Amino acid sequence: MHIFRLLGLILGVWQMGYAQNPNTYFHHLKVENGLSEATSLYTYKDSRGFVWISSQSGLNRFDGRQVRVYQPESADSTSLYGQNIMSHFFEDTNNNIWFATYEGLNCYVRKTDNFQHFTVLNPKNKTAFADYRVGFLDINNRLWLLVNGKTVYTFDIKTHEFIKIHDTKGGYHLFTVQSDAKGQVKRTFANVWSAGNFGTEMTEYQADKPIGQDVLFDQNTKHPLSILSYYFEQDTMWIGSQKGLHRYDFTTKQLISYPVNTYVSDISPLNAHQFLLSAYSKGVWLFDKHTQTLTRQLNHSDNNSHSITSNIVSNASLDSDKNYFIYIPTIGLDYTNLAKTKFQNLYSLSTTPFLSKPFVSMALAVDKDGHLLSSSNLSGIRLFSKKGILIDSFIPNTPSARGLQQSTFVSAFRDNKQRIWHVNFNELYFYDENKRVFKKIDTKNQFPLYGIFTQTGKILIANFNGIAELIETANGHFDFKILDNLPKEKPHTILFEDHDNHLWSSYDATSIRIYDLKNNYNLVKELAITGVITGFW
Repeated sequence: MHIFRLLGLILGVWQMGYAQNPNTYFHHLKVENGLSEATSLYTYKDSRGFVWISSQSGLNRFDGRQVRVYQPESADSTSLYGQNIMSHFFEDTNNNIWFATYEGLNCYVRKTDNFQHFTVLNPKNKTAFADYRVGFLDINNRLWLLVNGKTVYTFDIKTHEFIKIHDTKGGYHLFTVQSDAKGQVKRTFANVWSAGNFGTEMTEYQADKPIGQDVLFDQNTKHPLSILSYYFEQDTMWIGSQKGLHRYDFTTKQLISYPVNTYVSDISPLNAHQFLLSAYSKGVWLFDKHTQTLTRQLNHSDNNSHSITSNIVSNASLDSDKNYFIYIPTIGLDYTNLAKTKFQNLYSLSTTPFLSKPFVSMALAVDKDGHLLSSSNLSGIRLFSKKGILIDSFIPNTPSARGLQQSTFVSAFRDNKQRIWHVNFNELYFYDENKRVFKKIDTKNQFPLYGIFTQTGKILIANFNGIAELIETANGHFDFKILDNLPKEKPHTILFEDHDNHLWSSYDATSIRIYDLKNNYNLVKELAITGVITGFW
């Protein structure tokens, strides 16, 4: 293989991880994992840790490993009543789960692992109304719900009594409740949720009694909107619609719109200053309320299996534990916990312009104090604390170099003498952990590409002339001992030692050779590989 082609491949391998989109780490739950089907609008993680997932074909309960599906059974009155889940989930003080299907109000009874159901009868013909939407569980243990797309009821979960509150104009598909700090209902919103239809009917309450109604954002207003989601802040509400993101002031009755240029199906508060916006066809955006701008996008990446499955997002939700669920139509559910940091980006924090920029991390090693040394591409070496705080920088041709003359390194490893070795294509250094200085090693016309410290206490260096053992002499110098029984025609580029003291080597970057370190480096096996080897773990 031509030398410059090989160098290009090695550099490409080490920079691959940096080039990927730094998306949050998502897990995926699909029909093939047990979901009843892939249309989900509502998700709830209960007090026992179970995740309840709605669908148009039954109720799903996910325990972190398996999905259990509840379906209606005509011969069993304690089974799920109806199969199309139409509302959010609400958990009462007995840990029972309340929700609505199109056919009625359901309660999952935890103690007996079955269901109760309740319906409102039409006084004219004594048949049950359909189309139930639960919007809120108030402080008095009453559910607020919209029935038959028209009438607002409360349901007492202790007495099982429906009480009619008032009628709306009817034909509504979405029911949302705004409460005050005490858990009392302040306003309800009933609106159409379909393309070409606009408007929301707002009702204000005092002591659970309606005191005023108004129609907002219909065809007869200045700003007709088909509303998909709400988020409330005292006398302000944020609105997601088919036109994007909006903010409405209840006092001034002014509407402000923000240029998102896509459907916003969910607004979830990440913190006091930022929203997560699920944007149909554009993934998920982070919106900064102070700057009133979109600051980051979580989207699908073909190079990252833990990015979101698709940019086509039908809805999303964020719970109080920062579990974030994204609904991908026809595919399933993506989820993550935003409070748990699986990965952290480390940057050089300095007032010096050169150091304040991100750098490409090429090789990592941990010193005796648990500090992280990160070799970089063209930017020297950084030293980070356990918490990711920059402790020191070693930059060639600056006062901070401390013996370092090279900027680019592709491999790093630690030996048993408190030294961290850094390998470049034609240079070799070690970092003295006690003195915090670098020493350059005479490579003696070798061309080092990679290095490891073996369990038997040897330093092995892969290069264009095979593999060499680095031997330290009495005067502190180092000699390269070429392992004669290993091939030298083509370069070894990556090394790894497994638990059986077998040395795995990438030979010419296209095949794997496995050697026995305990038996004179005898060849154990050779594996032909299609493509380019990027690393061993």
